[in-house]
Amino acid sequence: MQRKVKNLRKNTKVFFTFLVAVSLSFSSFCAGAQEVFNLGEIVITATRLPQLLKDTPGSVTLITHKEIESSKAKNVAELLQKVVGVDVKSYGYNGTGTISIRGSSSNQVLVMIDGRPLNLASSGDVDLSLFSLDNVEKIEVVRGPFSALYGGGALGGVVNIITKNPPEVFKAKARLSYGSFNTSSCSFSLGETERKLGYIIFADKLYSEGERENSFKDSFRLNGKITFFPFSLSAGYLEDKKGVPGSSDWPTPNATQKDFKNWVDISFTTRKKVSPFSFKIFLNEDKIIYENPDWDQKDTTKNRVFGVFLQKSFLYSKHNFIWGVDLKRESVDVRTIDGTSRIGGERKTESSAFYVEDRVNISPRLSLFLGARYDNNSSYGWQISPRVSLIYHMGSFTSLKASWGRAFRPPTINDLYWEEDWGYGMGFFGNPELVPEKSSEYEFGIERVISPRVLGRITFFSSHVEDLISWVETSTYRWEPQNIDEATIRGLETELKLRPFKKISCTLNYTLLEAKDEKEFKGNYLPYRPKNKFFLGFDYKISPEISFYTEAQVVGERYTDRENTTKLSPYTLVGTKLIFKKDRYEFFLKVDNLLDEEYENIKGYPMPGRMIKGGIEVAL
Repeated sequence: MQRKVKNLRKNTKVFFTFLVAVSLSFSSFCAGAQEVFNLGEIVITATRLPQLLKDTPGSVTLITHKEIESSKAKNVAELLQKVVGVDVKSYGYNGTGTISIRGSSSNQVLVMIDGRPLNLASSGDVDLSLFSLDNVEKIEVVRGPFSALYGGGALGGVVNIITKNPPEVFKAKARLSYGSFNTSSCSFSLGETERKLGYIIFADKLYSEGERENSFKDSFRLNGKITFFPFSLSAGYLEDKKGVPGSSDWPTPNATQKDFKNWVDISFTTRKKVSPFSFKIFLNEDKIIYENPDWDQKDTTKNRVFGVFLQKSFLYSKHNFIWGVDLKRESVDVRTIDGTSRIGGERKTESSAFYVEDRVNISPRLSLFLGARYDNNSSYGWQISPRVSLIYHMGSFTSLKASWGRAFRPPTINDLYWEEDWGYGMGFFGNPELVPEKSSEYEFGIERVISPRVLGRITFFSSHVEDLISWVETSTYRWEPQNIDEATIRGLETELKLRPFKKISCTLNYTLLEAKDEKEFKGNYLPYRPKNKFFLGFDYKISPEISFYTEAQVVGERYTDRENTTKLSPYTLVGTKLIFKKDRYEFFLKVDNLLDEEYENIKGYPMPGRMIKGGIEVAL
């Protein structure tokens, strides 16, 4: 134990020294320069209220509209790969993309669009490759346990995708792109606001043959938003069909998956500064059809979520209170090719929750956040999730942050009720006696504006997770989920943003992660959690019309099994982009995996080599 602590302290010291050394080396260029890192950006997710980024508790990364536009990423999954503390696992170029934050599993991360939860009740996770970036204004990534505000699923963190609002004047855009694997996409958007009524509409179409046999993708989506203050209505439709090639060892050359999504979201928000009130009602409908004719298999999974959220805040002396109520009704139905239910018929759950948070401004420099949430669910009972955060501003340029919180992840419908009977007691069977996974995590961080053009952050975190759900073989060829596992996860996150010259800016981040098993394989590393992950981004504005971007990502080795007998090799990805803007036109050329690296995110699912994509955007 002493050796582990000693090694962790050593790593902490090394990277803190690196952070300071690099920062100071650039500070000589920055005397008297204009500040370029806006910590006055408004974020919402970490407090469920608009808050200045510098005054936000916990660890928050904001991906701005400008960064999204310049990334030319094909979907949300690809974009989030560069965020510190985040790992996105993909099953290939057109495969499913799921997120892990600070060593969590994908169903321990809550994903939302405009505060509307997206996680499926059947599996608990979200396929981020299904969400394009055309209608996204910004993305907020909050790391750490946030069940005190959001309830179940926010054990590892929260991702909130915030969409664009109608423009003040009429705007229309069209985009076309073409690239490797015969990948083509086109999108169109238009919108305007007249008096109090505004609208914005997005439509896009994508087709790709993919890099492997039976890895094609064909998708179409249509969505939009109407605003009439103080109301907002969002709705959309998605249809996505893709080939499912399987792994290298177990190929499925004829399997396909179809995803259908429909959603409606009605919001009401007042603009009162003293005592704002917000209300949201939404409906999500998801249908997934997996079909493999070679195995005479066709499974249809339907998820339906209806929710009502309301929230109120008010000021009293040095206190800023918020309280809210969340109500949800979820239903899941899974049917086989012959109509047999995989979960014993349609399963429904109802949940209600009440949360409260108080921001206490102890002094102009010191703020204390106290919050807790009570959840009650018809399937797993009640849970209480507290959280405490502290922010201390040491002058105008340095902030210290500390947080502690408890969070939980409820068992999914599949965990509770799955039925796959092979006969003679063999098969996969859910366990209705499961209890939620629970975690306790604390973190300490420092944020320092070393000069107007250098910003550094470093955060240490440590969590203990218990009652982890694992599917185990209880008898010969019979598997059931049980709350049998525990894990300890600790790590270090470092970020550095700098602009040594007017036309050049750089972003560096490094994540050191130690995620270890505490039960059957005590001391072993958890599968697919890279110990080291590094990202470097370099932007050079050659002229007012031409911008050049290059980035590098290094991901360390990862074990693929709990026994730690096999592991994937580390890999390095280098990419570059060139963007030319002139009047109403924008042209771009993007190269991913420039070095043609051979690598895998998941064992048996090779990722593509060098890829080239080019495109044009026209403001109509």
